Amino acid sequence: MNKFIFVGALVIFAIALYIFFRPAPDTPIVNLPEVMQEPTVEPTPALSFDDVIVEDIVIGTGDVAEPGKQVAVQYKGTLLDGTEFDSSYSRDSEPLVFVVDAGQMIPGFDFGVQGMRVGGTRKITLPPELGYGAREVGSIPANSTLVFEVVLESVE
Repeated sequence: MNKFIFVGALVIFAIALYIFFRPAPDTPIVNLPEVMQEPTVEPTPALSFDDVIVEDIVIGTGDVAEPGKQVAVQYKGTLLDGTEFDSSYSRDSEPLVFVVDAGQMIPGFDFGVQGMRVGGTRKITLPPELGYGAREVGSIPANSTLVFEVVLESVE
């Protein structure tokens, strides 16, 4: 019971940090797969994360992914119909490495990994406005809801 209260408090704390310390809109995006680059929507006070669905499949026991920390994740991205559009597993299982809440990822993905613990697996479902919005990117149609299954491998 105490673990659930602690994890809940940690998630609320991470959200509060995100709201008050979000990155500048011109933060560069570097060394990311094409599909993960150039968010269509920059975080603004009007941006709402209420529609992001976060489902923990496995709760990890390691360090927590927090704003400002560098994380390494394995992930698979699919559309609602199950069509896979990207996966770190298809690139020789090289993890995706990024700094949490530094504007390097699409806003919903960045928000969704916050609070995860190393060893955890999470399903993150993003509405179009927190993904690529009205823009078509690679094999992702415009206005697509995106589903990611993410495994947190490390936090530094």
